[in-house]
Amino acid sequence: MEADAYFLPDVPQMLTVLGSNDLNWKHGTVSFDEKGIWLPSPDGWELIPTKAIEIVGRKLPPSFLNKIKATCDAPESIAIDYQKKSFFGSRYITTSLVFAAEEDSITAIRQFFNKEIGFQKDAILQELNSEHLKMLLLLANGINNTKMLATMFDSRELLVKKLLQQLISMDLIDESTNLKLRGKAYINEVFGEYTQTNNGPYFPNSGQEKTGGPDELTEGKVWIEHSRNDSFVSGSVSNSDLFAFIPVEIQSVKMGEMNENIQSLIIYTAMEDKINLHSKDAVFLSAI
Repeated sequence: MEADAYFLPDVPQMLTVLGSNDLNWKHGTVSFDEKGIWLPSPDGWELIPTKAIEIVGRKLPPSFLNKIKATCDAPESIAIDYQKKSFFGSRYITTSLVFAAEEDSITAIRQFFNKEIGFQKDAILQELNSEHLKMLLLLANGINNTKMLATMFDSRELLVKKLLQQLISMDLIDESTNLKLRGKAYINEVFGEYTQTNNGPYFPNSGQEKTGGPDELTEGKVWIEHSRNDSFVSGSVSNSDLFAFIPVEIQSVKMGEMNENIQSLIIYTAMEDKINLHSKDAVFLSAI
């Protein structure tokens, strides 16, 4: 991948925090591949290895962002922190590379690193919590009405609005609450390949015949089958994550039959959903 960008190479990390009046921008076509970032230089190319990268997209303070906009003709920027060998001794220090470019180029750079080194080094996505993830899954299922979403968060409409604004600022959804490419990529990373639809829930988009089911459950897992009207979705979740997939307003619960050491539990919600749970741990289901 290539991107036309302004860049500040080898910036001491402290300067991006405290600010600097001397931003010596360079400009050119930067190349990205599995080896790392190739910066154009008078001597050819300078490589920042992928394995040296620590954080992608660390938040820069407003004072530094203002200096970027004042000294560089580009609307968006991104900072990449990486390890390099110190000039003194054999130890390594953390330094920064700052890019400034058009929004499409910055988005492409971020997505490239999400793909190459994973989301665990994305500074913004490190701020996601279980409520953000739950909201993304609900939006992916086409549930975007604020009042309906509030029923999934203890009727806390203010929390719903706050989560939506945060997901927008993280560039995961747009103003209409549709998942953006970045949001879809994150969901795909966590749950496998999925396709968003406004007419029903997410379904695997692997092109393969459906596999798995209650008969293939392992310890510590629950098979969940969620249906509403003509929509249906099912899958395996861990015991610790189960309650993130169950709506708050439960109308009734009843134990199902035990079948080949697998206990069933049936939940009906105020929204007329039917949720079937299957687990080898009958005690765990009884506790619900």
